[in-house]
Amino acid sequence: MSTIRYKGKDQIGVRYKQIGEAAFGVFYTGVDPGAYISPVTELVPTFDPEIQAIYALRTGATAGEPLALLSKRSVVKLRLSWIQQNMNVQYYQYWQRWFLKDPPAESTETNFCLEAQTKRDDSNLFFLKLTGLKWNIVTIRGSIGEPVVWTAECVGKSLTTSTSSGFSGGYQEELTSAPWIWKDYYIQYDAGGGYALFPDVTDFEVRVEKNLKPNYCFNSTGSLELVSLEPQEYRVTARLTANLTSKTFLDALLAGTETKLKLLMPDSKYIEMTGGRFRAVEPTLRPEDLIAHRIEYEAKSWSHAFT
Repeated sequence: MSTIRYKGKDQIGVRYKQIGEAAFGVFYTGVDPGAYISPVTELVPTFDPEIQAIYALRTGATAGEPLALLSKRSVVKLRLSWIQQNMNVQYYQYWQRWFLKDPPAESTETNFCLEAQTKRDDSNLFFLKLTGLKWNIVTIRGSIGEPVVWTAECVGKSLTTSTSSGFSGGYQEELTSAPWIWKDYYIQYDAGGGYALFPDVTDFEVRVEKNLKPNYCFNSTGSLELVSLEPQEYRVTARLTANLTSKTFLDALLAGTETKLKLLMPDSKYIEMTGGRFRAVEPTLRPEDLIAHRIEYEAKSWSHAFT
């Protein structure tokens, strides 16, 4: 029997389906092709059974060895990075609209199942399936000259493998629309006089944290999997690096005025952070470079236009 060593240049596709909270942790079983994500650059599923060695007083040759290796809980996580592009085709959707901010009612879709196909050819393929996934931390990072990368760090319920897809139909070809790059994003600020361009930004990171709390309970099936994921305190922050352009603007940052920040993107999308303050301003003076200041910002509330 020949050995197949799968690699990242095989045919790898990623599909997902949003699920209602009442059916948390299930894989979709209806007739649905699943929705696609923009070009995925990294997919890292993680399974940790939290193995614990149990020791007891022993006799004979096994003295000093563990009596058993037991799993405490099944911890499933997923880190997924992608480069965003316009989503205007039937099976390609902005999945930010479902998971970037929790829906207001439990009856709406709050978690998702995800499937990743790894295919060398029709005889050598398998599928990774994850259920009960929720976005826990989302970061958007951009630097001059580089594509802007989105990363979702997710927590989930289960991770399994299969030789057949859970969705109907085959995997679609990728979208041909150009991925959003650094020139497609810009940042505005409003310190009370209306929005204006934040001057000379060269790097940015916007981060949304939901602080999901895994809920494990005793159950009749003896499952080690969690039963729910509950968001706790939201935290929305931004980190900017900008060239120092004037004493006046530096003074405005140092004044601690309540300020809004808005990250604007193609297709009329944005993330707006409100009620925020700059919590750190760090000018860096070096003889070989422009004077830049690194700025940390934390918002009180936020909204987005992925609807």
